[in-house]
Parts: sequence; C-alpha cells; structure tokens
Amino acid sequence: MNSLNFIKNSVIYSLLLLLISSCSSNDDELTLVFPNKVNYETFIIANHLGYFETEKNGIEIKTVNSGINAAEALALGNADVCAMGDGPAVVMMSKQKPVSIISRYAKGMRIHRLISKSGITTPQALKGKKIGIQMGSSTHAAFLGWLNAQGVKAEDIKVVPMQPKNMPEAMKTGQLDAIAGSEPWALNVEKLCKEEVHELANLQSKKNHFPHLLLAANSQLEQADKIKAIIQAIDKSNAFIAQYPDSAAAISANYIGFSKEDARTCMSRLNWHQGWEASDQQSIQTTIKFFQQSNKINEQPELNRFLRILKDD
Repeated sequence: MNSLNFIKNSVIYSLLLLLISSCSSNDDELTLVFPNKVNYETFIIANHLGYFETEKNGIEIKTVNSGINAAEALALGNADVCAMGDGPAVVMMSKQKPVSIISRYAKGMRIHRLISKSGITTPQALKGKKIGIQMGSSTHAAFLGWLNAQGVKAEDIKVVPMQPKNMPEAMKTGQLDAIAGSEPWALNVEKLCKEEVHELANLQSKKNHFPHLLLAANSQLEQADKIKAIIQAIDKSNAFIAQYPDSAAAISANYIGFSKEDARTCMSRLNWHQGWEASDQQSIQTTIKFFQQSNKINEQPELNRFLRILKDD
C-alpha cells in the first residue's frame, strides 16, 4: 500500500514538474510582433537573414498588417515587443497602457503622402472633400499637422475612417477624393488609378520626423537579454540596408509584394538608424499635440514616464 502510494505520488510529482517546466518555457519566450509592410524592412530583413537567432534567444516572431495591429497585439497581451509608428504609440500611452518605448529604429520626414484626384491641386481645394485615412495612425497625425501648416481647418475636411487595403478601390470608384497614407497604401492607389490621381503633397513637417518605435510590455522588461538581442539584430539589419541597399530592397520586396525598384524608392525615404535623440521626443510631442487637438486622445500622456531606452552594449 505504501509502495503504491509512493508510486502514485511520484507520478503526480513528475507531472507537476512537467507542467511547471512547460509553463516556464512559455513564459520565458519573448514574442516580437511587426508588420509585413514598408517602414518595417529592418525587421523583415533581420528575420530573413536570421539575425534574431530565434531559437538561441528564445524569441517568437509574429507578423501583422499594420502598426495599429501591432499596438493592439501589445495592448491585448498577445505580444511582448512590437514595432509601430508614433501614432499608435501615442494612443497607447494616452490610455496609460503598461508599455515602454525602448528604441527608435528608423525615422523619416517624407514617408506619409497625400494622393488626390488629379483635379485637386491646392490644399484649399480639399475643403468639403472626402479623405480616406486610417484613424490613429502616424499618417493621421501627419495629415493633421500638414492641414494646420496649410491653414486649412480639420473640421472643413470630411475624414472617412478606412482600412488602407480598401483605399485603392474606394478612390477608383469615386467614394473618396483623396487618401493619406504611408507605403504601400499611397503607391497602391497610384498604381490602380494611374493618371486619375496625383501626389498633392508629401506630409512632411519640420517639427516631426515620424520616429518608428520599438515598444515592450513593462512585464517583460526584466527579460533584458532577449530584448537586447532584438536591438542587436536591428543594428545589424540597419547596417545591411546601408551597405547593400539593392539586396535589402530585393529581400523586402518578396514579403511586401512590391517590385525591387518600388521597395528601394520607399526605403530611401527613411533614415535607418537606431537610437534616441531630443528630436525624437519633440516629434512625439508634436503628434500628441495634434491628436489632442482633434480629440483622438482624451489625455495627454507624460512621455518621460514611458521612456526606457535600451542600448546595444
């Protein structure tokens, strides 16, 4: 009887150890999420070339369609580290989500474009027109800043919230007069609508270079070694882009559905350099300002509370 109990207890103990081991293994794995689209080539190339060394570093890779999708994954606990633009990051911070900005991996003043019907040739001609925008995106913030600089009131524009994948068809069928988007959304509209549309403006701003950010869940910051492995991979990938731009464009083109030439053009609009500077903070504050003025966010986040910049030591 004692022998039987010993065996039963041993089996139960072994099963408990197996369960605990399994749970620990899952907890230790860090999930990195990034979009398979232009502006995220650093991650696409790093993953393609094996720079993340996922098995060695305990990193799981997942991809989504946009920076907003990445932010949603982080907010819902389906991701530990995410890449996104400044727009989605500001929205998350305004909701006081337990996240931190740990790096800026790229930036670019010329990444957001306004594509309109060819007959619209001035900013003032947009008054009363329907503009398709993905609300809460970095492009949304860029568009608000551009309108302000042009002296056009946001309330004079009919903004149509829209998923970027639907923008080309909406423009082609006359549902919209213009769209604002980064790539590939702007280029997709140009390719489908051809001479019916043109680039009315590049939504660049002297006060905002639209930093591309890496955010982490605060609960995962203790896994510093894994996070630094991601940062090291980003540095290697950015160096590859700088040294072999044609090869980098060819790699990313296969993932985002562009030609190599289109990918190279889009990549040239960004400065692929990781770090953190005073201008990054100023840029994010600019996005906060216009989101608050447009009631996209109800509360202005205290940016310094969310900064935990990590470096590749």
